[in-house]
Amino acid sequence: MRIAVAGAGIQGASIALELARRGHRVDLYDRQGTAFSRASGSNEGKLHLGLVYGNDPSLRTARMVLRGSLSFAPIVERWIPSFAARVPHSNPFDYLVHRDSLITQDKLAAHFAAVAGLYREEIAAPGARYFKAAKEAPDFVCERMPDSACAARFDSHCVRAAWRSIERSIDPRSVATLFREALAAEPKISFFPRHTVAEARALADGRIALSIDHAGARSAGTYDRVANACWEGLLGLDATFAALPDRPWLHRYKLGCWVAFRQDAPRVAAIPSVTVVLGAFGDIASFGEREFYVSWYPACLVGSSAAATPPDWGAGLDDPRRAQALEGSLAALGALVPALAAVRPEHIERVETRGGVIFAWGETGIEDRASELHTRHAIGVTSTGNYHSVNTGRYCTAPLFALEACDRMLGAR
Repeated sequence: MRIAVAGAGIQGASIALELARRGHRVDLYDRQGTAFSRASGSNEGKLHLGLVYGNDPSLRTARMVLRGSLSFAPIVERWIPSFAARVPHSNPFDYLVHRDSLITQDKLAAHFAAVAGLYREEIAAPGARYFKAAKEAPDFVCERMPDSACAARFDSHCVRAAWRSIERSIDPRSVATLFREALAAEPKISFFPRHTVAEARALADGRIALSIDHAGARSAGTYDRVANACWEGLLGLDATFAALPDRPWLHRYKLGCWVAFRQDAPRVAAIPSVTVVLGAFGDIASFGEREFYVSWYPACLVGSSAAATPPDWGAGLDDPRRAQALEGSLAALGALVPALAAVRPEHIERVETRGGVIFAWGETGIEDRASELHTRHAIGVTSTGNYHSVNTGRYCTAPLFALEACDRMLGAR
């Protein structure tokens, strides 16, 4: 059986590694020069528990991302032994309720309680495990921070309340390195960098003909099974095989900044990991004492597009725009988190500003309370014959959807 996977981000790499584990040879294509070179290596790496989806009263998004996060490390360790022990992780996140939140503090509190209930259900499933969750409190998810503690840590003018949680991020740059090593070590995977799968066409016998662009030339390949895991190119390739979905979508390109302190820099107060809810706000993911990730949505959003194939926003980014993302994020989040405001330019040794596309169903931004972007449950694998398109939705659901895609491709429902 000949199998092709288009896209070598976390979704495509996961599918390829699982297929190889099941004994199948795979051709893995990516338009970039290395795997994990776009969105998969540029986000904050959060293993969501569903807390941020307070504007989805159905809880379907929370349950979906919970299942992804509780299976993330167990599944990846099928391909990368001791994965959880080898990847740096953030401090647990505090959730800050902004004074301009799209939903009320009471509704957020009710949502957090509901998510805690879902967590207790899902963690009981065989093999379920959250990344670095405390063994002595396996059912704990989040708790309201006392008002005095909240006022001591955060700006009380803007932050109405705060919740402690067990939610963490993992360093996507380290994840990328481990996946690249696993792909290179797997003899059943043939990786074709700088190869763009431009077209997929069904043949009468059920096989799929691919048109592949490389170095200005186009070649063809015929496969028994194809998985489209292109992410920002997902709809563009899908459109060549079948009609586009009859629903609106948005591609957004967002930056995030990784900041490393100088080794000889004076120690500042510990910077907490925080997510500000609910609206067009931002996050800090703090990785110990020497490095943190920061992104404030208004400062880091480069552009959005409803085209099937979005612009290559990254190609046009210059240093001033990257600096603007960092300065805007530090200023906005520093106004909420005094420990971040204490960071000075002379403390900083290195800044990496990375960008990636976010693809989601919807037509208005997250600043709109009614936007479909506040829900992410309509994701996963869609199959048409032997062609399988995977809308990952969130970073944390990629391994789970990889297993589903492989089951479908190999006929194991």
